[in-house]
Amino acid sequence: MALSDADEEPGLEPELGRNALTELARWVLWCESLADAGLGTTVTPTLASAGTAGNVVPALGELVVDVRARTADELARVHGDMHDRAVAAGDV
Repeated sequence: MALSDADEEPGLEPELGRNALTELARWVLWCESLADAGLGTTVTPTLASAGTAGNVVPALGELVVDVRARTADELARVHGDMHDRAVAAGDV
């Protein structure tokens, strides 16, 4: 998934927008809650990146999540939950 705050790029003024790295951190922690060991479903954040320089608030972030499920229905549940959260947060 990609997280962008293009309309409110904070740059050097963090009060003007959202920090993409902070948002990604929230997503990482939340994604793990989607796993269901009883159903054999794993949801593992595997790669994240954000920012362009050490002194600029990141406006763009990307998160790669490895999802494995035994059934198509379970995979659809995880995908649907992720999509719903992205829509609710305005990230889609």
